[in-house]
Amino acid sequence: MKEIEVSNNYIFALKKQSEKQLELIRKLEDHEKNLTNLLSIAEKENGNNMSLIETHKRKALELTELYNEQKDKLDKANKKFIEMSNIIKDKSMELESEIIKNRRLGEEINVSKKRIETLVKYENSGDSNLQKQLDEYKALLKCPSCNINFKNCVIIRCMHVFCKDCIKAITDSRQRKCPTCGESFGYQDIKQIFL
Repeated sequence: MKEIEVSNNYIFALKKQSEKQLELIRKLEDHEKNLTNLLSIAEKENGNNMSLIETHKRKALELTELYNEQKDKLDKANKKFIEMSNIIKDKSMELESEIIKNRRLGEEINVSKKRIETLVKYENSGDSNLQKQLDEYKALLKCPSCNINFKNCVIIRCMHVFCKDCIKAITDSRQRKCPTCGESFGYQDIKQIFL
């Protein structure tokens, strides 16, 4: 009887253990089903993500091609801009030199007209105008700013001549513009002349 009871207890324990193991197996199977479902969902999402990545790669390639095209266009436009700015600089320098030449020519014409007028007056009036002509020539030698000192400095940019004191006063006041024509100049544009 004792052996039967022990074996019954043993059988009962084995049954309980097998039931627990079956329940554990069921739980593991349910867990495995859940994991397989999650894996299939993840695989689907991965497939969707891969297709999105491919489309994004294509778009990125298209955008890089577009960027390269725009960059090439910008480089060409910059080159054209530099060329045009160089041409404009050259033209403006030529225009400035032409303006200066025209001013000089106008001044030379005015001086020539004055000389012609004085010569005509000299021919008409004779010795009485000789003193006036002498005074005019002396006035030509005097500084047009102060009318006191003789001319001894020239501004190379516009070729106007003044005395050293007037030029020094202009450069010290930092105007640095010719009193006659308004042309701006620097220290390097002033040269001393000897009449």
